[in-house]
Amino acid sequence: MAEKMIFVTVGASLPFDRLIEYIDNEIAPKLDIDIIAQIHDKARYIPKNMEYIKTVDRATYEKYIKKAEIIIAHAGIGVIMDCIKFKKKCIIVPRNPTKGEHIDSHQYEICKYLEKYSQVGIVYDLSDLFSLITKMLRTPPPNFDNFKKKLTQLKNNISHFLLDPSTQNKNIFIVSSSGGHFRQITEIFEVFPKERTIMITNATKTKINNIKMHVINSDLTDKFLPIRAFYTAFYLILKYRPKLIFTNGGGELAIPFAYLGKLFGCKIIFMETISRVESKSKAAQMIYPIADVFLIQWEKNLAKYGKKARYWGSIL
Repeated sequence: MAEKMIFVTVGASLPFDRLIEYIDNEIAPKLDIDIIAQIHDKARYIPKNMEYIKTVDRATYEKYIKKAEIIIAHAGIGVIMDCIKFKKKCIIVPRNPTKGEHIDSHQYEICKYLEKYSQVGIVYDLSDLFSLITKMLRTPPPNFDNFKKKLTQLKNNISHFLLDPSTQNKNIFIVSSSGGHFRQITEIFEVFPKERTIMITNATKTKINNIKMHVINSDLTDKFLPIRAFYTAFYLILKYRPKLIFTNGGGELAIPFAYLGKLFGCKIIFMETISRVESKSKAAQMIYPIADVFLIQWEKNLAKYGKKARYWGSIL
């Protein structure tokens, strides 16, 4: 790997061919610095002018993040969190749902929020990307200390809830889809008892040490994922008899597990993803009626979600 490099990543959930193709054809030939792109297993465009990898495990991904001078990424909350954690210069490009790049516009919401932080570069028009890269190559590393203040509050509140006698010494499910949802869970996972926690996710190569983990081999492009999740939930709930299901979405996994869990007497904690700055996710709308605890990560939105909503802190 070169002394200096730019790492482009589209995350683990979906490809982002428009971004990869533009960088390969319009950016890579003009820059005297190595560019390595993580393009996703189902990418249709294969780069010709830059090195590329597909979906990789967490350790390999972090190696590229730590080495990079600049991170260019889709507006996934997971990679944004990693840029903050490792204090990396980052340029964020939201996926456009009208081009079939995502199921909705929540990536634009998080970009609008991040616009007020000068340390984060936001690009809506790819023609602006080259000039922003050359500018960032001349700037010092950012300071993201202000982003980390509310995580401790969130972890302490979850820890306190886990002391409830009805869930002590009982199995716990954490249900979270791959990508940014999963990455948020890694920030709070330490508060859950590893010996009786089972993690359920989909299409990820990331492993968490010392816990049981069940991976459903489907990504968000699989229209049958909710059906797979329903049958998987039925099987796993009967096998492990959990008393608590904690989920932060996405809906393809969270909704089947939450409703079946409720049917079998589980307490349900739902935590809305922090990427929902303005709009409500499908999972939030569907699970709100049955949730025992319904958490949001933007305190300003308490009234918007309803009387059941609680703010216990946030990932960022």
